[in-house]
Amino acid sequence: MLQMASVVLLLAIAIDRCLRVRIPLTYKSTVTQKRSWILVALCWFTAALWAFIPMFGWHNYNAVDGTTNGNSTSFECSFLTVVSTSYLVNFVFFSSLLPPLAIMTGLYCYIFLTTRRQLRANIGAAAESSTYYQKEHRLAASLVLVLVLFAVCWLPLFLMHSVRYYGYNIEVPSFAIDIGVLLSHANSAVNPIVYAFRIPKIKEEFKKLWRDHNDLKQNPNLIVLTMRLQWQLRLADNARPWHEAVPERLADEGHGGRPNNPRPCKGEGVEQLPCRFA
Repeated sequence: MLQMASVVLLLAIAIDRCLRVRIPLTYKSTVTQKRSWILVALCWFTAALWAFIPMFGWHNYNAVDGTTNGNSTSFECSFLTVVSTSYLVNFVFFSSLLPPLAIMTGLYCYIFLTTRRQLRANIGAAAESSTYYQKEHRLAASLVLVLVLFAVCWLPLFLMHSVRYYGYNIEVPSFAIDIGVLLSHANSAVNPIVYAFRIPKIKEEFKKLWRDHNDLKQNPNLIVLTMRLQWQLRLADNARPWHEAVPERLADEGHGGRPNNPRPCKGEGVEQLPCRFA
């Protein structure tokens, strides 16, 4: 499921980058936050639907039923024992992995060609336009690196499954399959490193987390002290007399510390204090 989710999410990111280059003027009105959340939910729903297909019948009946009919209460419980190789090769690899990879390759080629053409055409033009396309070009290069790492980590495993499934006289060693599985899992460990070093926004967030971690490590009570200070300041502000707090608030709003047309409050001892504004 996670592998399929990675594929559809990478495809969604590629489409998003392509729209940013294709329709830069209407991009913000087209790709809204609501539509983005709907697209993310649709990607995860599609990945879950594909992943649950073996539970509805496309699995190895013989591996499980054979041990049951043979009066055996135990059998080798592994991924390849239960999941059908035809499902992995024909559906996951040829139908769900290769077409999105081909589409993403075409989209990123279009992005690179478009940004390069726009950069050449904007020589001597406005600096904002050139900066925009340079930024999109660098971000697309970072995302292409993520795509290449995904393909390098996952394709060997599926290629070995394809050779084992279609090559009847070709034997694929089990240790090679294990290396392919380990390589596919390594992709999840490599992606955060690539994001942290290549994408500026994520890089800044990582730096912020690291600084906060160091501050907390040097002073474990920093968070508690900060929350306590904020709470004391809030209590002190609420405990101040109303007529002392109003001039400062008005000064912040540009009234010079004096209310416009103050009306006296009713009550003993506060007749001259401004109560509300006209």
